[in-house]
Amino acid sequence: MRASVTAILVIRQGGEQLSESLTALTRQSRPLSKLVLVDSSADSTLGPLIDSALDGCSFEWTTSAVPYSASFAEAIDEGMRTAFDEESSIPDSEWVWLLRDDSVASENALERLATVVDSSPLVKIAGPKQRMMGAPGVIREMGETMTRFGERIALAERERDQAQYDRLSDVLAVGEVGMLVQATTLRDLEGFDPGLSAFDGGLDLCVRARLAGHRVVVVPKSVVHVGLGPADWSARKRISGLREDFLIRRAWLYRRLVYAPPWLLPVLLVWVLPWSVARAGGQLFLKRPDRVVSELLAALGALAQIASILRARQVLASQTVTTWSTIDSLRMDPIDVRKKKSFAKEAALASQEERALRSPQPPVFPSLPWLVLALGVLSGVVFGRWWGADVLQGGGLIPLVESGARVWDSAWSLSTPDGALIPADPAATLFAALGTLTWWNPPFALVMLFLGAIPLAGIVAWWGFSQLLSKAWTTTLAAFVW
Repeated sequence: MRASVTAILVIRQGGEQLSESLTALTRQSRPLSKLVLVDSSADSTLGPLIDSALDGCSFEWTTSAVPYSASFAEAIDEGMRTAFDEESSIPDSEWVWLLRDDSVASENALERLATVVDSSPLVKIAGPKQRMMGAPGVIREMGETMTRFGERIALAERERDQAQYDRLSDVLAVGEVGMLVQATTLRDLEGFDPGLSAFDGGLDLCVRARLAGHRVVVVPKSVVHVGLGPADWSARKRISGLREDFLIRRAWLYRRLVYAPPWLLPVLLVWVLPWSVARAGGQLFLKRPDRVVSELLAALGALAQIASILRARQVLASQTVTTWSTIDSLRMDPIDVRKKKSFAKEAALASQEERALRSPQPPVFPSLPWLVLALGVLSGVVFGRWWGADVLQGGGLIPLVESGARVWDSAWSLSTPDGALIPADPAATLFAALGTLTWWNPPFALVMLFLGAIPLAGIVAWWGFSQLLSKAWTTTLAAFVW
Protein backbone atom coordinates (compact mmCIF):
# COMPACT_ATOMS: atom_id res chain seq x y z
CA MET A 1 0.00 0.00 0.00
CA ARG A 2 1.42 3.36 -1.04
CA ALA A 3 2.16 5.56 1.95
CA SER A 4 0.44 8.91 2.36
CA VAL A 5 2.92 11.18 4.12
CA THR A 6 2.14 14.11 6.40
CA ALA A 7 5.17 16.18 7.39
CA ILE A 8 5.25 17.72 10.87
CA LEU A 9 7.82 20.51 11.01
CA VAL A 10 8.58 22.05 14.40
CA ILE A 11 9.60 25.71 14.31
CA ARG A 12 11.92 26.81 17.09
CA GLN A 13 13.61 29.95 15.78
CA GLY A 14 12.61 30.45 12.16
CA GLY A 15 14.79 32.70 10.04
CA GLU A 16 16.61 31.80 6.84
CA GLN A 17 16.96 28.13 7.79
CA LEU A 18 13.18 27.79 8.05
CA SER A 19 12.81 29.19 4.56
CA GLU A 20 15.34 26.65 3.25
CA SER A 21 13.56 23.82 5.07
CA LEU A 22 10.18 24.75 3.57
CA THR A 23 11.62 25.22 0.10
CA ALA A 24 13.19 21.74 0.31
CA LEU A 25 9.77 20.25 1.13
CA THR A 26 8.20 21.83 -1.97
CA ARG A 27 10.91 20.25 -4.14
CA GLN A 28 10.54 16.66 -2.95
CA SER A 29 10.42 14.13 -5.78
CA ARG A 30 7.61 12.39 -3.88
CA PRO A 31 5.14 15.09 -2.89
CA LEU A 32 3.68 15.38 0.59
CA SER A 33 0.00 14.85 1.29
CA LYS A 34 -0.06 17.51 4.00
CA LEU A 35 2.27 19.75 6.00
CA VAL A 36 1.70 20.73 9.62
CA LEU A 37 3.82 23.57 10.98
CA VAL A 38 4.05 23.60 14.77
CA ASP A 39 5.28 27.02 15.83
CA SER A 40 7.01 27.43 19.21
CA SER A 41 9.03 30.49 18.24
CA ALA A 42 6.55 33.11 19.52
CA ASP A 43 7.57 35.16 16.47
CA SER A 44 4.63 36.97 14.90
CA THR A 45 6.65 37.91 11.79
CA LEU A 46 7.00 34.36 10.46
CA GLY A 47 3.73 34.46 8.52
CA PRO A 48 5.01 36.26 5.40
CA LEU A 49 8.14 34.09 5.32
CA ILE A 50 6.07 30.90 5.41
CA ASP A 51 3.63 32.18 2.78
CA SER A 52 6.50 33.09 0.47
CA ALA A 53 8.31 29.76 0.87
CA LEU A 54 5.16 27.67 0.35
CA ASP A 55 3.69 29.76 -2.46
CA GLY A 56 2.44 27.47 -5.21
CA CYS A 57 3.13 24.20 -3.34
CA SER A 58 1.17 21.12 -4.38
CA PHE A 59 0.07 20.08 -0.87
CA GLU A 60 -2.14 21.61 1.76
CA TRP A 61 -0.59 23.03 4.88
CA THR A 62 -1.68 24.39 8.23
CA THR A 63 -0.08 26.03 11.24
CA SER A 64 -0.52 25.32 14.93
CA ALA A 65 1.04 27.22 17.83
CA VAL A 66 2.48 25.82 21.05
CA PRO A 67 4.05 27.64 24.03
CA TYR A 68 7.56 29.04 23.69
CA SER A 69 8.84 26.52 26.24
CA ALA A 70 7.28 23.48 24.54
CA SER A 71 9.62 20.56 23.97
CA PHE A 72 10.00 18.61 20.74
CA ALA A 73 7.84 15.82 22.18
CA GLU A 74 5.03 18.25 23.05
CA ALA A 75 5.26 19.89 19.63
CA ILE A 76 4.94 16.53 17.86
CA ASP A 77 1.90 15.66 19.99
CA GLU A 78 0.30 18.92 18.94
CA GLY A 79 1.15 18.20 15.31
CA MET A 80 -0.51 14.79 15.53
CA ARG A 81 -3.66 16.32 17.02
CA THR A 82 -3.75 18.89 14.21
CA ALA A 83 -3.14 16.36 11.43
CA PHE A 84 -5.48 13.60 12.63
CA ASP A 85 -8.80 13.50 14.41
CA GLU A 86 -8.23 12.15 17.91
CA GLU A 87 -11.62 10.47 18.02
CA SER A 88 -11.26 8.47 14.80
CA SER A 89 -8.85 5.73 13.77
CA ILE A 90 -5.94 6.43 11.45
CA PRO A 91 -5.54 4.36 8.28
CA ASP A 92 -2.44 2.17 8.12
CA SER A 93 -1.38 4.00 4.96
CA GLU A 94 -0.86 7.27 6.86
CA TRP A 95 2.74 8.12 7.78
CA VAL A 96 4.27 11.18 9.44
CA TRP A 97 7.65 12.71 8.60
CA LEU A 98 9.18 14.48 11.60
CA LEU A 99 11.34 17.52 10.85
CA ARG A 100 12.76 20.65 12.50
CA ASP A 101 13.25 24.16 11.18
CA ASP A 102 17.03 23.62 11.00
CA SER A 103 16.75 20.54 8.75
CA VAL A 104 16.95 20.60 4.96
CA ALA A 105 15.98 17.39 3.17
CA SER A 106 17.54 16.42 -0.15
CA GLU A 107 15.14 16.23 -3.09
CA ASN A 108 14.76 12.44 -3.00
CA ALA A 109 14.93 12.04 0.80
CA LEU A 110 11.22 11.30 1.26
CA GLU A 111 11.02 9.11 -1.83
CA ARG A 112 13.86 6.87 -0.58
CA LEU A 113 12.25 6.53 2.86
CA ALA A 114 8.76 5.90 1.49
CA THR A 115 10.03 3.28 -0.98
CA VAL A 116 11.46 1.24 1.90
CA VAL A 117 8.31 1.35 4.04
CA ASP A 118 6.07 0.63 1.03
CA SER A 119 7.97 -2.58 0.31
CA SER A 120 8.46 -3.75 3.93
CA PRO A 121 5.22 -4.10 5.91
CA LEU A 122 7.03 -4.84 9.20
CA VAL A 123 9.01 -1.59 9.05
CA LYS A 124 7.20 1.06 11.08
CA ILE A 125 10.04 3.54 11.54
CA ALA A 126 12.64 4.58 8.97
CA GLY A 127 15.34 7.19 9.42
CA PRO A 128 17.63 9.02 6.99
CA LYS A 129 21.34 9.69 7.05
CA GLN A 130 21.82 12.99 8.88
CA ARG A 131 24.59 15.19 7.56
CA MET A 132 25.97 18.37 9.11
CA MET A 133 24.61 21.56 7.59
CA GLY A 134 27.91 23.45 7.62
CA ALA A 135 29.90 20.44 6.42
CA PRO A 136 27.75 18.50 3.91
CA GLY A 137 30.31 15.72 3.57
CA VAL A 138 30.25 14.85 7.29
CA ILE A 139 27.75 12.47 8.91
CA ARG A 140 26.08 14.02 11.93
CA GLU A 141 24.24 10.84 12.88
CA MET A 142 23.14 7.62 11.21
CA GLY A 143 21.49 5.02 13.41
CA GLU A 144 21.71 4.52 17.17
CA THR A 145 22.19 1.61 19.53
CA MET A 146 22.86 0.97 23.22
CA THR A 147 25.50 -0.65 25.36
CA ARG A 148 24.54 -3.53 27.63
CA PHE A 149 23.99 -0.94 30.41
CA GLY A 150 21.68 1.21 28.28
CA GLU A 151 24.07 4.01 27.31
CA ARG A 152 23.26 5.53 23.91
CA ILE A 153 25.88 5.01 21.19
CA ALA A 154 25.66 6.51 17.71
CA LEU A 155 26.60 3.99 15.03
CA ALA A 156 28.08 6.79 12.93
CA GLU A 157 28.65 10.29 14.26
CA ARG A 158 30.76 13.20 13.01
CA GLU A 159 32.57 11.06 10.45
CA ARG A 160 33.38 11.96 6.88
CA ASP A 161 30.83 10.31 4.62
CA GLN A 162 32.66 7.92 2.31
CA ALA A 163 29.74 5.52 1.82
CA GLN A 164 31.29 3.25 4.46
CA TYR A 165 27.91 2.79 6.18
CA ASP A 166 25.68 2.66 3.10
CA ARG A 167 24.97 -1.07 3.56
CA LEU A 168 23.50 -0.46 7.00
CA SER A 169 19.81 -1.27 7.32
CA ASP A 170 18.33 -2.82 10.48
CA VAL A 171 19.26 -0.76 13.53
CA LEU A 172 18.01 -0.45 17.06
CA ALA A 173 17.01 3.19 16.63
CA VAL A 174 17.27 6.29 14.46
CA GLY A 175 17.37 9.98 15.34
CA GLU A 176 14.11 11.88 15.48
CA VAL A 177 15.04 14.44 12.81
CA GLY A 178 13.86 13.11 9.45
CA MET A 179 12.21 10.08 11.05
CA LEU A 180 9.37 8.58 8.97
CA VAL A 181 6.99 6.73 11.30
CA GLN A 182 3.60 5.15 10.74
CA ALA A 183 0.96 7.43 12.24
CA THR A 184 -0.94 4.59 13.96
CA THR A 185 2.31 3.30 15.48
CA LEU A 186 3.23 6.75 16.77
CA ARG A 187 -0.21 7.11 18.34
CA ASP A 188 -0.14 3.60 19.83
CA LEU A 189 3.29 4.25 21.33
CA GLU A 190 1.91 7.51 22.81
CA GLY A 191 4.54 9.58 21.05
CA PHE A 192 7.87 10.66 22.47
CA ASP A 193 8.40 10.47 26.22
CA PRO A 194 7.97 14.04 27.55
CA GLY A 195 10.08 13.16 30.60
CA LEU A 196 13.24 12.76 28.54
CA SER A 197 15.56 15.68 27.90
CA ALA A 198 16.64 16.83 24.46
CA PHE A 199 18.67 13.63 24.13
CA ASP A 200 17.49 10.03 23.58
CA GLY A 201 13.92 10.81 22.51
CA GLY A 202 14.28 8.97 19.21
CA LEU A 203 16.15 6.10 20.86
CA ASP A 204 13.43 5.58 23.46
CA LEU A 205 10.63 5.67 20.86
CA CYS A 206 12.42 3.11 18.68
CA VAL A 207 13.12 0.83 21.65
CA ARG A 208 9.41 0.79 22.45
CA ALA A 209 8.63 0.15 18.79
CA ARG A 210 11.03 -2.80 18.77
CA LEU A 211 9.45 -4.22 21.93
CA ALA A 212 6.06 -3.83 20.26
CA GLY A 213 7.25 -6.15 17.48
CA HIS A 214 8.08 -3.58 14.78
CA ARG A 215 11.20 -3.11 12.66
CA VAL A 216 13.33 0.02 12.59
CA VAL A 217 15.64 0.72 9.66
CA VAL A 218 18.00 3.42 8.48
CA VAL A 219 18.01 4.40 4.81
CA PRO A 220 21.52 5.65 3.87
CA LYS A 221 20.42 6.91 0.45
CA SER A 222 17.99 9.31 2.11
CA VAL A 223 19.88 12.40 3.29
CA VAL A 224 18.73 15.21 5.58
CA HIS A 225 21.08 18.06 6.47
CA VAL A 226 20.74 19.16 10.10
CA GLY A 227 22.06 22.41 11.52
CA LEU A 228 22.24 21.87 15.30
CA GLY A 229 22.44 19.09 17.82
CA PRO A 230 19.27 18.28 19.77
CA ALA A 231 20.30 20.12 22.93
CA ASP A 232 21.50 23.24 21.09
CA TRP A 233 18.32 23.35 19.02
CA SER A 234 16.12 22.89 22.08
CA ALA A 235 17.95 25.63 24.02
CA ARG A 236 18.01 27.96 20.98
CA LYS A 237 21.75 28.50 21.55
CA ARG A 238 25.04 26.67 21.81
CA ILE A 239 25.09 25.08 25.24
CA SER A 240 28.21 24.45 27.30
CA GLY A 241 29.93 21.08 27.45
CA LEU A 242 29.02 20.82 31.13
CA ARG A 243 25.32 21.29 30.35
CA GLU A 244 25.50 18.73 27.55
CA ASP A 245 27.18 16.16 29.81
CA PHE A 246 24.46 16.72 32.40
CA LEU A 247 21.63 16.21 29.89
CA ILE A 248 23.21 13.08 28.40
CA ARG A 249 23.83 11.56 31.81
CA ARG A 250 20.35 12.38 33.11
CA ALA A 251 18.69 10.91 30.01
CA TRP A 252 20.68 7.70 30.45
CA LEU A 253 19.75 7.37 34.14
CA TYR A 254 16.12 8.12 33.31
CA ARG A 255 15.94 5.36 30.70
CA ARG A 256 17.84 2.98 32.99
CA LEU A 257 15.12 3.39 35.61
CA VAL A 258 12.34 3.07 33.01
CA TYR A 259 13.73 -0.11 31.43
CA ALA A 260 14.70 -1.86 34.69
CA PRO A 261 12.72 -4.97 35.77
CA PRO A 262 10.24 -4.31 38.61
CA TRP A 263 12.35 -6.18 41.18
CA LEU A 264 15.46 -4.14 40.28
CA LEU A 265 13.85 -0.69 40.35
CA PRO A 266 13.96 -0.19 44.16
CA VAL A 267 17.61 -1.23 44.21
CA LEU A 268 18.48 1.25 41.45
CA LEU A 269 16.58 4.06 43.15
CA VAL A 270 18.65 3.51 46.29
CA TRP A 271 21.95 3.17 44.45
CA VAL A 272 21.61 5.96 41.86
CA LEU A 273 23.00 8.68 44.11
CA PRO A 274 25.84 6.67 45.76
CA TRP A 275 26.87 5.30 42.38
CA SER A 276 26.95 8.83 40.93
CA VAL A 277 29.09 9.98 43.86
CA ALA A 278 31.51 7.13 43.09
CA ARG A 279 31.53 8.07 39.39
CA ALA A 280 32.15 11.70 40.33
CA GLY A 281 35.19 10.57 42.31
CA GLY A 282 36.36 8.63 39.28
CA GLN A 283 35.98 11.69 37.06
CA LEU A 284 38.09 13.65 39.54
CA PHE A 285 40.72 10.90 39.50
CA LEU A 286 40.75 11.02 35.68
CA LYS A 287 41.37 14.79 35.88
CA ARG A 288 37.95 15.74 34.54
CA PRO A 289 36.64 17.92 37.39
CA ASP A 290 34.09 19.60 35.11
CA ARG A 291 32.12 16.34 34.97
CA VAL A 292 31.95 15.90 38.74
CA VAL A 293 29.11 18.40 39.04
CA SER A 294 27.20 16.97 36.05
CA GLU A 295 27.36 13.45 37.52
CA LEU A 296 25.80 14.53 40.81
CA LEU A 297 23.22 16.89 39.31
CA ALA A 298 22.16 14.25 36.76
CA ALA A 299 21.47 11.75 39.54
CA LEU A 300 19.41 14.27 41.49
CA GLY A 301 17.60 15.30 38.30
CA ALA A 302 16.69 11.70 37.46
CA LEU A 303 15.42 11.02 40.98
CA ALA A 304 13.31 14.19 40.80
CA GLN A 305 11.55 12.71 37.75
CA ILE A 306 10.23 9.67 39.57
CA ALA A 307 6.61 10.50 38.62
CA SER A 308 7.52 10.64 34.91
CA ILE A 309 9.54 7.45 35.27
CA LEU A 310 6.61 5.53 36.76
CA ARG A 311 4.30 6.79 34.01
CA ALA A 312 6.82 5.80 31.32
CA ARG A 313 7.12 2.32 32.86
CA GLN A 314 3.35 1.90 32.65
CA VAL A 315 3.35 2.97 28.99
CA LEU A 316 6.22 0.58 28.22
CA ALA A 317 4.53 -2.34 29.96
CA SER A 318 1.26 -1.78 28.09
CA GLN A 319 3.02 -1.81 24.69
CA THR A 320 5.52 -4.65 25.09
CA VAL A 321 4.64 -7.81 23.19
CA THR A 322 8.10 -9.32 22.81
CA THR A 323 11.14 -9.88 25.02
CA TRP A 324 14.24 -7.81 25.60
CA SER A 325 16.24 -10.39 23.65
CA THR A 326 15.14 -8.59 20.48
CA ILE A 327 16.87 -5.50 21.87
CA ASP A 328 19.92 -7.37 23.17
CA SER A 329 20.77 -8.70 19.73
CA LEU A 330 21.01 -5.12 18.44
CA ARG A 331 23.17 -3.74 21.26
CA MET A 332 26.80 -2.87 20.61
CA ASP A 333 29.36 -5.44 21.71
CA PRO A 334 31.49 -4.31 24.71
CA ILE A 335 34.68 -4.68 22.65
CA ASP A 336 33.26 -2.42 19.95
CA VAL A 337 32.14 0.05 22.63
CA ARG A 338 35.69 0.30 23.97
CA LYS A 339 37.07 0.77 20.47
CA LYS A 340 34.54 3.47 19.64
CA LYS A 341 35.20 5.36 22.88
CA SER A 342 38.93 5.11 22.27
CA PHE A 343 38.52 6.56 18.78
CA ALA A 344 36.28 9.31 20.19
CA LYS A 345 38.89 10.17 22.82
CA GLU A 346 41.62 10.41 20.21
CA ALA A 347 39.40 12.62 18.04
CA ALA A 348 38.68 14.86 21.04
CA LEU A 349 42.40 15.24 21.76
CA ALA A 350 43.06 16.10 18.12
CA SER A 351 40.25 18.65 18.22
CA GLN A 352 41.74 20.23 21.35
CA GLU A 353 45.10 20.53 19.62
CA GLU A 354 43.47 22.19 16.63
CA ARG A 355 41.61 24.63 18.88
CA ALA A 356 44.85 25.42 20.68
CA LEU A 357 46.45 26.31 17.34
CA ARG A 358 43.47 28.45 16.30
CA SER A 359 43.03 30.05 19.73
CA PRO A 360 46.47 30.57 21.28
CA GLN A 361 47.02 31.75 24.82
CA PRO A 362 46.16 35.39 25.51
CA PRO A 363 48.95 37.93 24.87
CA VAL A 364 51.08 38.98 27.82
CA PHE A 365 51.14 42.66 26.82
CA PRO A 366 49.53 44.84 27.95
CA SER A 367 47.21 42.85 30.24
CA LEU A 368 49.82 41.25 32.52
CA PRO A 369 51.76 44.50 33.24
CA TRP A 370 48.50 46.27 34.06
CA LEU A 371 47.57 43.39 36.37
CA VAL A 372 50.94 43.60 38.17
CA LEU A 373 50.55 47.37 38.53
CA ALA A 374 47.04 47.05 39.99
CA LEU A 375 48.12 44.34 42.41
CA GLY A 376 51.18 46.37 43.34
CA VAL A 377 48.90 49.24 44.33
CA LEU A 378 46.74 46.81 46.31
CA SER A 379 49.83 45.42 48.03
CA GLY A 380 50.91 48.96 48.89
CA VAL A 381 47.53 49.61 50.51
CA VAL A 382 47.65 46.38 52.52
CA PHE A 383 51.36 46.20 53.41
CA GLY A 384 52.47 49.78 52.76
CA ARG A 385 53.11 50.50 56.43
CA TRP A 386 55.97 47.98 56.31
CA TRP A 387 57.79 49.79 53.52
CA GLY A 388 61.22 50.82 54.74
CA ALA A 389 61.17 48.41 57.69
CA ASP A 390 64.47 46.73 58.53
CA VAL A 391 63.05 43.44 59.81
CA LEU A 392 59.71 41.62 60.15
CA GLN A 393 58.92 39.38 63.07
CA GLY A 394 55.88 37.95 64.78
CA GLY A 395 54.07 34.64 64.84
CA GLY A 396 56.33 32.06 63.23
CA LEU A 397 58.45 34.66 61.47
CA ILE A 398 61.98 34.95 62.94
CA PRO A 399 64.27 37.75 61.69
CA LEU A 400 67.26 36.66 59.65
CA VAL A 401 70.75 37.41 60.92
CA GLU A 402 72.02 40.87 60.18
CA SER A 403 75.26 39.77 58.53
CA GLY A 404 75.22 38.25 55.09
CA ALA A 405 78.28 36.21 55.96
CA ARG A 406 76.42 34.37 58.71
CA VAL A 407 73.10 33.89 56.87
CA TRP A 408 73.91 30.23 56.10
CA ASP A 409 75.20 29.39 59.59
CA SER A 410 71.85 28.07 60.79
CA ALA A 411 70.66 26.69 57.44
CA TRP A 412 71.84 23.13 58.03
CA SER A 413 71.96 22.66 61.79
CA LEU A 414 71.21 24.38 65.07
CA SER A 415 73.13 24.20 68.29
CA THR A 416 71.34 23.49 71.56
CA PRO A 417 72.28 25.19 74.88
CA ASP A 418 74.38 22.16 75.85
CA GLY A 419 76.38 22.34 72.60
CA ALA A 420 74.67 19.47 70.68
CA LEU A 421 73.77 19.92 66.99
CA ILE A 422 70.28 19.18 65.67
CA PRO A 423 69.02 19.36 62.03
CA ALA A 424 67.55 22.72 61.09
CA ASP A 425 64.06 23.27 59.72
CA PRO A 426 64.23 22.79 55.91
CA ALA A 427 62.59 26.20 55.57
CA ALA A 428 65.78 27.68 57.00
CA THR A 429 67.55 26.79 53.77
CA LEU A 430 64.94 28.71 51.75
CA PHE A 431 65.21 31.74 54.02
CA ALA A 432 68.99 31.61 53.79
CA ALA A 433 68.81 31.59 50.00
CA LEU A 434 66.33 34.46 50.13
CA GLY A 435 68.54 36.45 52.47
CA THR A 436 71.50 35.98 50.16
CA LEU A 437 69.70 38.04 47.50
CA THR A 438 70.04 41.07 49.81
CA TRP A 439 73.37 40.11 51.40
CA TRP A 440 73.96 43.63 52.69
CA ASN A 441 70.78 43.32 54.82
CA PRO A 442 69.32 39.77 54.78
CA PRO A 443 66.13 40.63 56.81
CA PHE A 444 65.19 43.13 54.10
CA ALA A 445 64.51 40.19 51.75
CA LEU A 446 61.53 39.16 53.88
CA VAL A 447 60.16 42.69 53.75
CA MET A 448 60.39 42.64 49.94
CA LEU A 449 58.78 39.18 49.84
CA PHE A 450 55.73 40.37 51.75
CA LEU A 451 55.41 43.48 49.63
CA GLY A 452 55.68 41.46 46.42
CA ALA A 453 53.56 38.49 47.50
CA ILE A 454 50.29 39.74 45.98
CA PRO A 455 51.77 40.73 42.59
CA LEU A 456 53.70 37.45 42.42
CA ALA A 457 50.52 35.50 43.19
CA GLY A 458 48.77 37.42 40.42
CA ILE A 459 51.49 36.53 37.90
CA VAL A 460 51.25 32.84 38.76
CA ALA A 461 47.43 32.95 38.63
CA TRP A 462 47.53 34.73 35.25
CA TRP A 463 49.74 31.99 33.84
CA GLY A 464 47.45 29.29 35.22
CA PHE A 465 44.24 30.82 33.88
CA SER A 466 45.89 31.49 30.51
CA GLN A 467 46.00 27.71 30.01
CA LEU A 468 42.21 27.60 30.24
CA LEU A 469 41.02 30.93 28.82
CA SER A 470 41.76 32.51 25.45
CA LYS A 471 40.77 36.14 26.01
CA ALA A 472 43.13 38.52 27.78
CA TRP A 473 40.49 40.41 29.77
CA THR A 474 38.87 37.26 31.22
CA THR A 475 42.28 35.86 32.13
CA THR A 476 43.28 39.12 33.83
CA LEU A 477 39.99 39.38 35.72
CA ALA A 478 40.20 35.79 36.95
CA ALA A 479 43.82 36.29 38.08
CA PHE A 480 42.93 39.51 39.91
CA VAL A 481 40.05 37.82 41.74
CA TRP A 482 42.33 34.90 42.59
